[in-house]
Amino acid sequence: KLRKNCVIMCQGLIFLLYYVVCSHLYCNTYRELGLFYVKLWDSSDNGYVKFNDSIEKGVSAIGAFGEGGIEVYEEFTESWELSSELLWRVDEGSDVLFGLNWNTAKRTDESFNVSSDLSTAPPQFTANVTNHIESDGFDTMSVFSQYQTRFNVLRGLLLTFGLRYDDGRSAQEAFSQTSPRFALVQKITDVWNAKLLVGQALRGPSNKEVTLNNQIRDDVADPSLLGPIDAETITSTEIGVTYDTSFVSLGLTLFQNETDDAITRGGATGGFINRAGTTTTEGIEMEMRYAVNASLQLRGNYSWAEAEDESGNEVDDVPTQKVNIIAMFNAGPLENTLIAHWVKDYRVADSEVSHPDGFNTVDFNTVLAFSKNSTVEVQVRNMFDKQHKLPKSGTPDVPLPGRSIHFSIKSHL
Repeated sequence: KLRKNCVIMCQGLIFLLYYVVCSHLYCNTYRELGLFYVKLWDSSDNGYVKFNDSIEKGVSAIGAFGEGGIEVYEEFTESWELSSELLWRVDEGSDVLFGLNWNTAKRTDESFNVSSDLSTAPPQFTANVTNHIESDGFDTMSVFSQYQTRFNVLRGLLLTFGLRYDDGRSAQEAFSQTSPRFALVQKITDVWNAKLLVGQALRGPSNKEVTLNNQIRDDVADPSLLGPIDAETITSTEIGVTYDTSFVSLGLTLFQNETDDAITRGGATGGFINRAGTTTTEGIEMEMRYAVNASLQLRGNYSWAEAEDESGNEVDDVPTQKVNIIAMFNAGPLENTLIAHWVKDYRVADSEVSHPDGFNTVDFNTVLAFSKNSTVEVQVRNMFDKQHKLPKSGTPDVPLPGRSIHFSIKSHL
């Protein structure tokens, strides 16, 4: 516990020192060198501090038809995030970006989990042993840098190199990785562009995944099956071409993602584990945009993908085809967006089993700017309250969230 607190304090001090030095260097250099600084050493910094307090409630059936009982839970989570970026413009065609991000999240002692045994009369209710106990939390620190430059090739060639270091720790889990990235964008004509993107990324286990494993560890026959969750590593390659004008844009992209130690839910315990080996996903994406007029814009995208493990077997729960159709329109002071989602079906590892069905839903959100720096937004997700079960390990099991309404107010100082 002491070691964890020391790590958090050191990470926080590093962030504050970084931010103060960057801001001090920026302000003092500008004041001393004046216009000379702006012309030759143009830079800007951007940072924020974010606090989030959220609650998630749920009910789940134990067994295919709830014959094993009902489980009710409420999860209260608190998180802090600190972020800072410094952009240095080396010259008219080149710039360097430095950034730092720190996040800590934990389950608070207000959370609880209660299960019921329906085989007895009257039903017996049992509180989970982890009730009202704060989790140790999950802390992540990321440091990244990016260099971007332009060359006079055809209509312009944009070259980008990036490097990112991630470090994450909880009471049981720990991971770290350095991830390189490379991007090449060639402007062929005024409307045609080609791109090549190659990069690596890391997705560590979240606080929710770690907490769920902690809750069920004492109830499984072999707790060793729920050991520490490793981070998954994703290596992606994209090649594509775009056509872009002020009214119409079209895009076509071929992609391949290789995921090592993918984080998935299932197996004998029903908790979160790492899928052994490498999962390869290949597919195609198409995008379009059409500006009907100044107040109405239509967008759409289509994707097809297949995923296989090292043995050539399909991977469970990967959508075969997806379509999103978006209409963005203004009505007086309101900016509105209507989004229709469609998923055909999901892949399954067992070739003898039919693919689980997909679904279609509609979302809507509207934004009103009531001052220069402030907005109010209302989001309606799954507007028509479609009922569907998403697949887990190839079997329809997880209920699709029903209709929900979200209200938010944002203000920039």
